[in-house]
Amino acid sequence: SKLVRLWEGARLAVDSDNPDKARHATVSMRELLTHIIHTLAPDEEIRQWTSDPAMYDKEKPTRRARLLYICRHVNYDPFTKFVNRDVDSMIEVIALLQRLHQLEGPFDERQLKALRARVEGLLRFLLEIAL
Repeated sequence: SKLVRLWEGARLAVDSDNPDKARHATVSMRELLTHIIHTLAPDEEIRQWTSDPAMYDKEKPTRRARLLYICRHVNYDPFTKFVNRDVDSMIEVIALLQRLHQLEGPFDERQLKALRARVEGLLRFLLEIAL
């Protein structure tokens, strides 16, 4: 229920007249994505799945490692190229959400709605293939 509240808060923030809505929405989307990704790709399971040093930073799995781990059951031909590019895209979405540290919202109205739609699609995709 806490995760649903995060998503509902993000959706409502995007549609609100709140002058700080971009920051509110992106914080909720970032926290939700982070929680889902870490739940679906726990450190120990990733360590059992791969020992490739490129998948770790400071002995912790990278976002790429977590996303590839979640996608492991579909990451073979003919999906390999798609999955690799989609993981790159997911990492870019997360990087956009990290911009919340700027004092002024970095997104205009259309960009914020586009970001909400992309995060929703990303969450659906990850949950669908992981379960």
